[in-house]
Amino acid sequence: MNKYELSESIVNNLMVFLDRTTCQGLKEHQALSEIIQALQKTFAEDDNMSKYELSDAILSNLMVFLDRTTYKGLRDHQALSEILHALHSPIEKNNEEVE
Repeated sequence: MNKYELSESIVNNLMVFLDRTTCQGLKEHQALSEIIQALQKTFAEDDNMSKYELSDAILSNLMVFLDRTTYKGLRDHQALSEILHALHSPIEKNNEEVE
C-alpha cells in the first residue's frame, strides 16, 4: 500500500470526475466502489491535507477511470494536473518513506 497526501479539493475533484465516468459491467462497478471506499478512509489528517492508503490496483483502476473522463475547460485540466501530481508523488511507497 502506498500512502498519499491529498487536499480536500483534490479528493472533491476526483469524486466529480469519477461521477462523470461510465461503468461497463460488474467488475468496473466493483472497482469504482473500491476507489470510493479508499478515498473515504483517511489514516491521518493535518491542516487541509488528509493521508490515504491506496493499493497499486486501486491506483491503476483510478487512472483507467480518469482516462475515460471527459474534461471541460481550463479548470478541469488544472484539477486533473493537480490530481496526477499528487498521485505520482506518494509520501510513502510500500512502507518506505519517499524523500
